[in-house]
Amino acid sequence: MGLLDRVRKQREMEKEKVPPKGKPVTVKSKEEFLETCRGLTRDFRGSMFLSGDIDGERYFASLLIDRGDIVGSTFEFRGLITFREQAIDKIKSKLKGSSGILNIFEFDEEDMKLIREENKSALLKNPVPLSSLGMKIKPLMEKWEREREARKEGIKPIKIPEIFKVKKKFSLIELARGSDKIKDIERMELGKMDIGEIENLLKAMEGRVGDRKLEELRRIKEERERKIAERLAKIKRKELPRKAIKEGEKVKTPIDRLYSLVKKYKRIKIDDRLAHTLGVNKTQIEEWAVILEEHDLIELHYPTIGEPEIRIVKGETEKNETEKS
Repeated sequence: MGLLDRVRKQREMEKEKVPPKGKPVTVKSKEEFLETCRGLTRDFRGSMFLSGDIDGERYFASLLIDRGDIVGSTFEFRGLITFREQAIDKIKSKLKGSSGILNIFEFDEEDMKLIREENKSALLKNPVPLSSLGMKIKPLMEKWEREREARKEGIKPIKIPEIFKVKKKFSLIELARGSDKIKDIERMELGKMDIGEIENLLKAMEGRVGDRKLEELRRIKEERERKIAERLAKIKRKELPRKAIKEGEKVKTPIDRLYSLVKKYKRIKIDDRLAHTLGVNKTQIEEWAVILEEHDLIELHYPTIGEPEIRIVKGETEKNETEKS
């Protein structure tokens, strides 16, 4: 089988992929809550998504769990996204004493394979036990249970596709942000998490996520993108002196340079040469690529053999050709 045949086969396989739907984990009683929490460290296969505020700033975290072990993780805070072991360290340190929302989704074995394939940048080198986070779980659900009883009707559980209908693939980062986009979903409050201490709690939140106006969602998105741009602009290049910026001239950040290279060559590998060109390590380039992919500017591909490859999306290629002509 030639290279062209392999590419065609890969494209056909991608077309046939059915996005994982996931089963939202909901509880109706304190007993179910406790049993669910115990199961997370034993035979649970799925994802946990946490979101909340730290000093007035939003955080979004995801944990990919397989049979009680964490196999993947992401953490987003102040516009910066970390992956793998670094994300685990951030979750342990940053979520101390924080509060927020916890959403849990269960997946079957086939879905987990697809999720791993589509989130390779988040996979840990070696799985670690969920218990290593040091969280002790205790329900505070009395008021929540009373309100459920008073409503006399169940809440329709949210499904994965409802969170990001326009997305092409299953993204742990996007799902971690899902709690800010959906309404009418069961919530649990993440209580004080003093790592390693017996008093760590996982509280249940009262009520449901309130309505957010479209304008507020747009403002949050723009604010997050502004912070990302500001932080990337502060990255210093050691090998090149800082040039004076002329009035009206756009400041070109390293992620801008990466995108410019992809537009120029259509596809580039994340290798040592590219890392040297941009003055950062390959992990940082991969994280930038994830951000660009989220904005539908590039596609990140992971071949069976060799380095990850960044490709310009078809629409951007046509746009570039039009601009040149």
